[in-house]
Amino acid sequence: MAKKISKRLNSLYESVKDKGALSLDEATISDFREIKGVGKKTAERIVKYRDEHQVTNIDELIHVKGVGKRKLERIKAFFNANEEVDDNKETEENED
Repeated sequence: MAKKISKRLNSLYESVKDKGALSLDEATISDFREIKGVGKKTAERIVKYRDEHQVTNIDELIHVKGVGKRKLERIKAFFNANEEVDDNKETEENED
């Protein structure tokens, strides 16, 4: 079992390494399930929460049932979604 888990994690690592960190906006249930400690139900809840709320920071996933501080830290390691939406940036660009 440990070899199978290690193989899956290595596969995910290679995938992330090749295409960069995952995007919170585009991550699928399958992507979340590849993260240690994230099962099917939690992955489904994360995607549902993301789709129903305007998530601007990955830290907001703490509000999802089944996501605690430790699990959130594991999730963060795979995502580039500490990317807060900068509404001011668009406004500044339009002022030029």
